[in-house]
Formats: sequence, structure tokens, C-alpha cells
Amino acid sequence: MTQTADGSKAYEVRLLPEEWELVAEIADALKEVPMYEAGKIRSLLDQLPDTNDRIVQWKKTVIRAARHWESNMYQALLKPSVSQEATE
Repeated sequence: MTQTADGSKAYEVRLLPEEWELVAEIADALKEVPMYEAGKIRSLLDQLPDTNDRIVQWKKTVIRAARHWESNMYQALLKPSVSQEATE
């Protein structure tokens, strides 16, 4: 996590396209889960493997965003355009 020029927190999570494919179904399900339902969020995220460091970081960042009521960031993390890094 870094701090932006205006002092707000910026979460840096970059998933490759093939990593996004692994989390996309869970991300879509999370879009329907309110941030206050921590148990459901964790239950969905627990379905993802912990074998990829970037996916583990993405999971932790989603939980952190929900815990700190960062609604914009929570929703942004669930979209590939924010989470995904273009590769060549």
C-alpha cells in the first residue's frame, strides 16, 4: 500500500490476465456481497488457492478494503480493468 499525493491510500495489486481468469468468478460473486458481511467475503476468498503470491495479495487487499469501509476500492478491486496489468 502506498500513499497518493493527496494523502489517501492507494492499494497496488496487479494481476496478470491468466491470474484474473482464476479470480474472476469469485470477484463477480463478491460484487453482490455487502462489505459488512465479512464472513461471506472470507468464505468466497477462501475458495481461491494460496499458491500464487499476487492472488494472495489481492485477497488480502480485498479484505482490507472491506474492513476499512473503502467502498470505492473494494468495488474497484473486483474489476479487471483496475486489477489487471497488461502484458506483452
